[in-house]
Amino acid sequence: MERRETRKMSRFLSHHLDGIEAIGSEKTVKIRRMMDYFTIIMHGSEETNFTATCIGSRGEGLEFECSDKDVMLSDNRVIVIQPNDEIPEGDVSKTVLVMDTTGCMPGYTLLRQHQVGVLYNGEVMGAMVHFPGSVYLSSVVYISNKLNPGHYQHGPCSTTTCHCRVGHEVDRAYCFHCLSWPDSLSDFRSRTIHCVWPSRQLVNHIVKQGCYFVAIGDKHSSLNAMQWRISFAKAEKSLVMSFNHVHLKTYALLKIFLKECLEREESIKDLLCSYFMKTILFHAIEHSTSSMWVDENIVQCFWFCFTILLEFVQTGYCPNYFVLTHNMFLSNVTGDNRRRLLHVLNKYQCMGWKCLFQCPSLQSLPQEVIESRSMYPLANHEQLVMEEFRQDELIRMLFDHMRIIDIAAAFSSANMDFLKCPNDNISDLLLLYFIKAMTITSSNITADLTLSHRYTNKRVYTKIRKNKWLLHMSSATDVCEGLLLLATFYINAGSYSKASAVATRVVSACQQSALIQRFGHFKNSEYLNDMCGKGYTLLQKFKRSFVLVYRIFKKQNKLYPPELDLEVAADEEGIDIPPLPYAVFLLVLSAYKLGDTKKARTTLDDLLAVRRNEVYGVRNYPILHNLVGICHQLLGNTRHAVKSYEESCRLLPDNRAAASRITELRRHQKEERGDTDVDALDYCNVPCRYERYEPDDDDDDDDDDDRLHYH
Repeated sequence: MERRETRKMSRFLSHHLDGIEAIGSEKTVKIRRMMDYFTIIMHGSEETNFTATCIGSRGEGLEFECSDKDVMLSDNRVIVIQPNDEIPEGDVSKTVLVMDTTGCMPGYTLLRQHQVGVLYNGEVMGAMVHFPGSVYLSSVVYISNKLNPGHYQHGPCSTTTCHCRVGHEVDRAYCFHCLSWPDSLSDFRSRTIHCVWPSRQLVNHIVKQGCYFVAIGDKHSSLNAMQWRISFAKAEKSLVMSFNHVHLKTYALLKIFLKECLEREESIKDLLCSYFMKTILFHAIEHSTSSMWVDENIVQCFWFCFTILLEFVQTGYCPNYFVLTHNMFLSNVTGDNRRRLLHVLNKYQCMGWKCLFQCPSLQSLPQEVIESRSMYPLANHEQLVMEEFRQDELIRMLFDHMRIIDIAAAFSSANMDFLKCPNDNISDLLLLYFIKAMTITSSNITADLTLSHRYTNKRVYTKIRKNKWLLHMSSATDVCEGLLLLATFYINAGSYSKASAVATRVVSACQQSALIQRFGHFKNSEYLNDMCGKGYTLLQKFKRSFVLVYRIFKKQNKLYPPELDLEVAADEEGIDIPPLPYAVFLLVLSAYKLGDTKKARTTLDDLLAVRRNEVYGVRNYPILHNLVGICHQLLGNTRHAVKSYEESCRLLPDNRAAASRITELRRHQKEERGDTDVDALDYCNVPCRYERYEPDDDDDDDDDDDRLHYH
């Protein structure tokens, strides 16, 4: 009877975990991992000369609210070799460091200078210290050299606030790569030779990719300031990526138990971390059979891991998975700390596996199981619909932030495992990614060609036509972004009537219901009711409901009207413009270029109405005031143009484009008045950084009764 009840509880618990937003179904995890992979391809490293890799639980497919973003940055100008290794032929121009484990505990090493690279590396050379017998790289000096303004040191990482998620941080672990697996760690290869997991293929892959060195030493060593820790972050990610979904859900259960139970105990709050839980899971999977890790055993899987944790605390020894002689408890889980932790764990051990339901997020589950007459959880339509919506939202986020730097490198390095996935939506996602990547590349080529003004060159004209065809193909894959690229192309090519026709289609498309977008408080219920749970493919939903921002960069996604040159030049991080205001802006430009100033004025009124619409959250998009100001300026209404630029500056004090336009307009006003000293500009009305904005009673832009007068 006990076994039957445990199996029932396991099935319900596993089903419940699939419905938790931070975990999700196997398909949701797959999409998150694809997003992580494609994001790295698209954005690369934020720093020149470094290769970026997302690590930690986010990079592994989980999305817990408490998790920060962890990025490992490997310096491509530096390599590490073992004492008997030869320098690889392709790395002879790099700075070479040699491992020296003299006086170091397992898992740590010194890095001795062997050769200085051709490219100067200030952070590295500035951290070289003369040490007995040679020159070594100091981990303490190096990490201090890498701390930019606004960053602080967190272990081996440079940490700063995450701009995209309030209250979260980004940990950047700067490191150096060693292509060979350290000889001192050969135990990992030999001990796993008869294991079902990790497979020999996986072990060989991990050993082949080598290891990394991060800037932190052994706290108990007198050489602490000089030592470097061997990092297995990429190897650990490879292990987690080989998990089945029950493995991953067990890992999530351990994290939940840690956060919601163990860390609530003040006496032991900071003794354990999620890295310990991951290590325990690695040991558990290695020392068990694959048949154990199924949905109806997930309770036993958790309890197996709990007993391993308890044993580690009892012995005071938690072996690193790759370096068994490295005791990870040596720093914190000793003495009184260990005794307090053991006391708490013994309390939970007395409850058995039911200690899980001390977690607030799982407390309702036992009653749900008791009330169900079925041995299996029933399919919950609402849960499935919400899961589908979350997947679509993840995909929207991926494409909303998409930009391609090197399309050839992106596809040559694509993970072929993704291409083998039989799921239709995953296949659709890959197809959309391919189309989007090609579109961005084509739009950039088209932008360069149309701005070159060499239309007499037949080859240039042929290239424009070829890339225009690709823009047409993209315009049929989503609600508006492809159309906006096409409309912008026509603006730049001088086909203003065609630009107006395409922009009008965008205006109509953006006024539909059941759209999924990031602007303001859009109606999730409409999209949920109309598009989710209906059997639509991702391609169908993308074409019907996905509204993406129009993104402009100096070097990527650079197809934009020349009227926005100042804005693009002044913004290093790129400009995001909501599609409806941008489409109306293009309509104003088209009418103006065609000489129909009456229509341009009328359409500008529409742009003012859109700007006032709260759905676009103007405070999040000061660029909308710039668009209005540019239109006023084109139509000769200088006073209203200045007011729009001033409002943009109030919302974004560092808006250099708006400030520059204000300065230039006031210069022209002084010249028209005949002022002799045009350089003595009046800045008294330019809003200062800390000026509080008080609405102007006679704001013509927002007064429907006031008629605009152009001169």
